[in-house]
Amino acid sequence: MDCNNVHPLLGPYVLGALEGAERASVGAHLMTCSTCPLDLQHERDALQWLPYAADQVEPPVGLKAKLMRRIEAFEAQGWVWEEAGAGGALPSLRRGWRRLLPPRPVYSMAFSVTVVALVLVGWSTYQTLRVNDLQSRNDEQVEQVNALRDMNLEQVEQVNTLRDMNNELGIRVKDQWRALNLATDPKVETVSFKGSEASPATRGSLLLDMEEQTAVMMIVDLDPLSQDEVYQVWMWDPGGSLLAVGTFRTSGEGYGMWDLHVRSGRLTYRFFGVTREPQGGSSSPTQPMLIRQENPLATQ
Repeated sequence: MDCNNVHPLLGPYVLGALEGAERASVGAHLMTCSTCPLDLQHERDALQWLPYAADQVEPPVGLKAKLMRRIEAFEAQGWVWEEAGAGGALPSLRRGWRRLLPPRPVYSMAFSVTVVALVLVGWSTYQTLRVNDLQSRNDEQVEQVNALRDMNLEQVEQVNTLRDMNNELGIRVKDQWRALNLATDPKVETVSFKGSEASPATRGSLLLDMEEQTAVMMIVDLDPLSQDEVYQVWMWDPGGSLLAVGTFRTSGEGYGMWDLHVRSGRLTYRFFGVTREPQGGSSSPTQPMLIRQENPLATQ
């Protein structure tokens, strides 16, 4: 064979589509020719990049059935598939393939186009399945990340809640410890009280140190306050002289604590009480008295 005969066969040669004798003749020519091996390398390079030459598309409906019908027709006409050799070449057809194809310049190109089309369709199908699989895995990983994020946010909320509860408990323990120390002081007198008709469940104690003019009030079961409200403490004498002596807020379970240091004489007021007032307090009560209690120590 000369170069003119070999050149059209280089594509089928690379694809492994030549019969034994013809393949041997092309191989022998390549061993002695200086130009055809370069063309052969170009064919191999083209074959290597063929799978990347087309966009990924879904295979047409019925493609598999159509190909199987073509294969069955070939087998009925005496076509036999040869397995790939040790070199890993594509499968080849033997016996009678020249009878089914036009003269060499045409059938060589037609056969190459057919094989390339099959390779491209197979590669596209493989890539489509792979992309779908990767997309499914990605969706699953996104769901797992979202679930972990939600769990993390929930845990952060729980930690914040526990921290707030711990801070509140610490404040309450500190206040109660201070009140306990005050209650055990022999100079301190205790006045117990209950809520008025406006707050019948409320109860508490007023600890009075008449010498130091210091008082501490501890109250439980008060209704929760809004952000713009406070509880305000009042003292007054039988003549109606009223004095606002301080404000406080409640913490868990309606617990509140108020302490006061006053000028001499004010703890001798005959009555004390608590109302619910706007933030900052009021100059006079704007709501009913939740606590209205006589101070028996003021008469001593």
